[in-house]
Parts: sequence; C-alpha cells; structure tokens
Amino acid sequence: MGHACNGLRCQAPLESQGGLQFRVGGATGLGGILLGSLNQLGETHLPLEVRICPSCGHVELFRV
Repeated sequence: MGHACNGLRCQAPLESQGGLQFRVGGATGLGGILLGSLNQLGETHLPLEVRICPSCGHVELFRV
C-alpha cells in the first residue's frame, strides 16, 4: 500500500497502518433511524490508508 510520504508536522517518514473502508452517504439522524437497513443502500465505501508518524504520533489519511 501507499507511497513514501513525510508527515506534515515533523517531516519524519510515515508508517502505514493498513487500510480502512469508511462508509459515506446515506441518511443521518432521525432519517437514518427511520430508514433502518434501507439506509445502507445509499452508502458507499471510501477506501483510505492510515499512516502514522513514529516520532510525534500524528495520523494522516490517504485515499487509495
């Protein structure tokens, strides 16, 4: 996964922690509750890679 990239804070090389699938879209709040599992039909997944700085602990997300 991923490309070499230095952190924005201390410029140390970031270490990949793997990927995540963030769910985006769908209804929120009361609308999401009323729709129940139908709400998932309006959602998509956004694949992101998580990288962390071993020096300062800063976390950055990258779209994959």
